Amino acid sequence: MLSEKAIENKFKKEIEKIGGRCEKLSAAYQSGLPDRLVLLPGGLVFFVELKREGGRISPLQKVKRDMVIRLGHNYLLLEGENGLRECLDIIKHMLCSRREVLPNEV
Repeated sequence: MLSEKAIENKFKKEIEKIGGRCEKLSAAYQSGLPDRLVLLPGGLVFFVELKREGGRISPLQKVKRDMVIRLGHNYLLLEGENGLRECLDIIKHMLCSRREVLPNEV
């Protein structure tokens, strides 16, 4: 079973492979924020909370999750190695779908 840190590192590398940025959000200023802000080409953005297998989000993290979703932003809970694959599949699918409606690049 991978640690949360190992999952986070793998996730970051995969996001960079598809041309995105995976920025760490600091809880120093605001407790309960998701772990990562994923910025992808075409303006696609995700807030991602990472947990090891069996990990749970805190009540404050649930409040922040609900706020992000209520404001219309993308939120993913990535739990363990299976969650890593699922989240990457969702992100890649949305990125591909979005590229279909973007103007052709010269």
